[in-house]
Amino acid sequence: NFDDFSLVLNNLAVTDVALSKHALVKNTLVRNNELIFATNSDVSIYDITGKLVKKASVKENSKLDISTLSKGIYIVNGLANGESSSQKIIK
Repeated sequence: NFDDFSLVLNNLAVTDVALSKHALVKNTLVRNNELIFATNSDVSIYDITGKLVKKASVKENSKLDISTLSKGIYIVNGLANGESSSQKIIK
């Protein structure tokens, strides 16, 4: 019997990622274990704890296989049109 309970919400600062004027990743909701990039860039992918989990050089409209990453939330950092960009992705 659950008569007394409380809901605790924790913010892991993922929503604090600054939005860029230029998109780095075209598909921020990953369905086929691949990211599609909007621009040429050297990218770094971090897990929710800030651990670097993947680095790659990508070209515009190229796909990056992320099948080795577990389901979860990640941050992709790189340059989009010369501007530093960070995007949250959900796998």
